[in-house]
Amino acid sequence: MEANCFLHALLIGKQKTRFLSDEEVKNWTLNQGFLWIHLDLNNPKAREWVLNQSGLTDWESEPFLEIEGNRPRCLNQKNGIFLVLRAINVNSDEEEDEDMIFFHLFCEKNRMITGQDVPVFVLQELKRKLLLGIAPHTMGEILDEICSGILDQTVALLLDMDDEVDAFEDVLDEEEEDQDLISDISEIRRKLVGIRRYLVPERDVFELLPRQNAGWLTSEDKYNLRENQNRIMRVMEDMDSLKERIQIISDELNAKYREDSQKNMYMLSVIAALFVPLSFITGLLGINVGGIPFSQSSYGFLIICLILLVFCLIMLFIFRKMKWI
Repeated sequence: MEANCFLHALLIGKQKTRFLSDEEVKNWTLNQGFLWIHLDLNNPKAREWVLNQSGLTDWESEPFLEIEGNRPRCLNQKNGIFLVLRAINVNSDEEEDEDMIFFHLFCEKNRMITGQDVPVFVLQELKRKLLLGIAPHTMGEILDEICSGILDQTVALLLDMDDEVDAFEDVLDEEEEDQDLISDISEIRRKLVGIRRYLVPERDVFELLPRQNAGWLTSEDKYNLRENQNRIMRVMEDMDSLKERIQIISDELNAKYREDSQKNMYMLSVIAALFVPLSFITGLLGINVGGIPFSQSSYGFLIICLILLVFCLIMLFIFRKMKWI
């Protein structure tokens, strides 16, 4: 049965993993096995436990309990390693995917303490595997499992985005009209920017993690963690490639809209040009020369036409001088 103070407390063994009560956690010793305590950082009881019963120093408990401004980072502390990691959000009622919800992790040889603000799928999946007996049971292996889980989620989201971009390209190739295409492209680009915002510092965490001077990190653990570092680099390269594809689609779409706009303006210009001589003739024949200079002369209408022609020539000269035509 899960404990009241914790979201869960698990005693992890090679053969079996079981839940511990608050009292069993209090009496836990190193020879019993690996202990994983998972906390809700919004729970006052859990926060009180971190401050008074976790065994963490003030320097270790203070960053662990922070909720605001949690960018990924890795700190080598007195009793172990403190990590802030970000994972893709799969909670439908919470923030958007690109917000990448955070969780805290403090690890030492035989104990791991994690804390979350909202449910984190990577930790839920780790718990499920541990209870089924198919997950690793050492600290180094668990860290590798968590890092791999974060990358698996990120890759899955990027594959979905890639499929959407493929659909956008099909729309352009088929020259179909889609008024929502620009907003859809902008949405994908916004998601990529949001994810990259946290992947850059998380890449630095993955780089620092295998370099920590922790005796419980074996050579194999460090090798696996370095592979995660290489993998996140490839993920970021795929993101850059996807971003460039989106930019190309956006440029093609804008060029298509500009071409359509130019065609429409051309048609309007042709229509206007057709009506110019008609407007000129009707306007000219409809003028009343009575009361204006030359109106008494039998050549009054001709004189006014000549004056209009002179004005046209002057305007043509000015336009050519200004290189408008």
